[in-house]
Amino acid sequence: LEALTNEVRVTVFFDRTDPAYPAVRALLREYEAASRRIRVREVDYPLDPAAAEAFRREQQLEPAGSRPDLVLFESGGFRKVVPARELSEYDHAALLRGETEVRPVAFRSEALFTSAIHTVLEGRPRRVLFLAGHREHDPASDAPQTGYRQLADLLAQDNAQVGTLNLAAAGEVPRDCELLIVAGAQDVLSPRELVALGNYLRQGGRLLVLLRPRAVTGLEPLLAEWGVSAPDSLVLDPENTEGGLVQLGAFGGHPITRPLRGSRLLLVQPRLVAARDPGAGAG
Repeated sequence: LEALTNEVRVTVFFDRTDPAYPAVRALLREYEAASRRIRVREVDYPLDPAAAEAFRREQQLEPAGSRPDLVLFESGGFRKVVPARELSEYDHAALLRGETEVRPVAFRSEALFTSAIHTVLEGRPRRVLFLAGHREHDPASDAPQTGYRQLADLLAQDNAQVGTLNLAAAGEVPRDCELLIVAGAQDVLSPRELVALGNYLRQGGRLLVLLRPRAVTGLEPLLAEWGVSAPDSLVLDPENTEGGLVQLGAFGGHPITRPLRGSRLLLVQPRLVAARDPGAGAG
């Protein structure tokens, strides 16, 4: 927020009697305090129907439903709407326990608001593709353990346009792909696909490779060219293994692992991935 150079306009379109309103407004006051580029206005639609209708027409919003509350972010002609229903996570399991009321258990406004600011400042969404055709994890699936829908949703929240790529059919990675994810391929990629991936990387493309244990995909020589060793080997740590799961509890100071401090990470058959000695041979 302190580094913002463009103005971001925020409209709080809310019923002030809504239980979520105090938390939303308090958080946006913190944003305003952190940056003079953040401009917040409020439209209390029950008290000012005329202003509410003008706002809907101006923003070409759909007709109000049972809960029209939202927060709108705008900058440079781009906008992002955060509906009130997305601000909280609810304990839906309460219904299974026989309770009649579904209570919020987490408040997600900060993550959504920050993502919205990134979205309107960047303008053009970034294109992120998942490689398909080799029995990878499906970014459209909610299946437990194997579906990657949650990852795709997180990327979409961060201004990414998520899709899939069948490289065997396309022949090359699209030029506007800013990140290609290989999410646990189980089948071997063809030589033609590997050449396309190599060309993509040499042209400045970014590749996120997630490797399954005991799966040889043909990516290993390509990764070796870029200084990554990924042998078909498992990481064993008898002192920190319980029930077949390797438990991690000590994390370094790297920006990726820093948020994990104080938590435990359970790994199922972790595969060895290491920096490759630049002086090693191609084999």
